[in-house]
Amino acid sequence: MEMDKNLVLALVIGVPLIAYFVGQWIAKLSRMPEHGWVFGLILASIGISTVVVSLWNPKLGIDLRGGVILIYEVDDTSTAQMSDNTEPQAPPDDGPNGRRNEDQVRISELVEALQQRVNPSGVKDVVIRPYGSKQVEIIVPEVEPAEIASIKERIVTGGYLKFQIVANEQDHATLAKLADEAQASDKPAVRNAKVIRRNGEIVAEWVAYNPADLDVASLRAVRTRSINGEHEVLMAVDSPELRVEGSHLTNVYPGFDDQKTFKPCLHFAMNQVGSLLFHGLTSKNLPDEERGFYRHLGIVLDSRLMSAPSINSAISGDGQITGNFTQKEIDQLVGILRAGRLPAVLHKEPISENEISPLLGADMIASGKMAIGGSLAIVIAFMLAYYRFAGIVA
Repeated sequence: MEMDKNLVLALVIGVPLIAYFVGQWIAKLSRMPEHGWVFGLILASIGISTVVVSLWNPKLGIDLRGGVILIYEVDDTSTAQMSDNTEPQAPPDDGPNGRRNEDQVRISELVEALQQRVNPSGVKDVVIRPYGSKQVEIIVPEVEPAEIASIKERIVTGGYLKFQIVANEQDHATLAKLADEAQASDKPAVRNAKVIRRNGEIVAEWVAYNPADLDVASLRAVRTRSINGEHEVLMAVDSPELRVEGSHLTNVYPGFDDQKTFKPCLHFAMNQVGSLLFHGLTSKNLPDEERGFYRHLGIVLDSRLMSAPSINSAISGDGQITGNFTQKEIDQLVGILRAGRLPAVLHKEPISENEISPLLGADMIASGKMAIGGSLAIVIAFMLAYYRFAGIVA
């Protein structure tokens, strides 16, 4: 950028000087020495205009540059579940001043959070703005299909991270019994519920996992289930005094694990409160060395189990999130966690997706240049023919 500024400054100073001397030479050659400054002014005007036009890079709209326009809608059910860790609830009706104002505030906060996700440096020409009371419009010009997929992933990931213990066969027999009773219910809402309650308090939660990434059998999980093709495992929900969440993180960065496999992983550091909670959670779930039994710490992002390493000792402060991650997935996760949790969860699929080809814009730009150049040539030719020397000066 500094080099560009210096180049522009040199051209702005150099072009008039060169034009002046060339103008004097043309005036002497034409035997009109008194008009040297006129020729110099003409050449300087043409030269500076050429420099400005050559270096000017106008900002084109998406209709000329091409790109994609995405419109997403807020998923009220998932937002309530992620935010409150409660069962899905139907959103209240819009009121004249109540719910609608809350939605507008939430959408405004959501737009800011999405800007941090999609364009954290602020240098990309990306437009994110409210589109109604529950929709968000994202306009991304000049984007490749791979980048579109990456942007979609960042947009729909809520970023709600928490650390939970995988419900195991040794410690959570009561949770297993409650889960079995819920599964035996004749009410679909009870059978398919994501949380399990005892005396009105949430004590366990079903989270999704990918069998290709996690061997649940090795985790000694007390219960698993499959609903609509989605595999889920039962996780214990500890008391509020031991709940560790993404809000307790102070730093996340990519790296490699310590198991000599050099697999990509995510390193994290916690604040003082998070360190105390993390130490308390892991201290409560130390291994039973006499029986060779190890508990597993589940890293859960948006109700999906990402990895579940065994707890070998009490942990506080720093840690790793390991698993079968690619470097691209780790970088994506780092960006999501650094940007923070979204104030609302969006539906996984956009309600509208419009891809605009840059070919039409390129044709329009080429036609516009031809029209401007042709009209300018005609005007100059007319002025030279009609006004002659005065036309040259003009």
